Amino acid sequence: MGELNNPETRGPPWQGLAIIGIILIAQTFTDFGWKGPWNDVSFTQGSLGLVGGILLYLAWFRWHFKMDGLIPTLDRWKNPQKGMITLFICTIIMCIFTTLVGGPLSEYFPRPSGMILGLISLLMVLQLIYAWLNFNNYFSEEE
Repeated sequence: MGELNNPETRGPPWQGLAIIGIILIAQTFTDFGWKGPWNDVSFTQGSLGLVGGILLYLAWFRWHFKMDGLIPTLDRWKNPQKGMITLFICTIIMCIFTTLVGGPLSEYFPRPSGMILGLISLLMVLQLIYAWLNFNNYFSEEE
């Protein structure tokens, strides 16, 4: 019980960010139409969904690393081999999901969804390649 109350093991609060993020992303899949300051329902919904995605990422970062921040640098990885396998699997799943959302299922999602998911997928691929090169000592200086 003492470990739950310890700020070192608990980390910064993340639950509020996760709840708001889920709500903002969920509203993009509804027909509720608020035009917002741009006088365009789809742009407003997309903007709020993008903010929701950012909030979900921040909540995940706080929950996973038990600290504030944005970038999961490689020195924070506790088990690099397991982390690379997990990242590889998530990257493959994300690429498949991106292909489906941007292709055959595009009529069911907002128009820029495939492009945004494609950007996230490519960033995941880039991080996977960098982690693999780093953990396999391709960046070490040899004499």
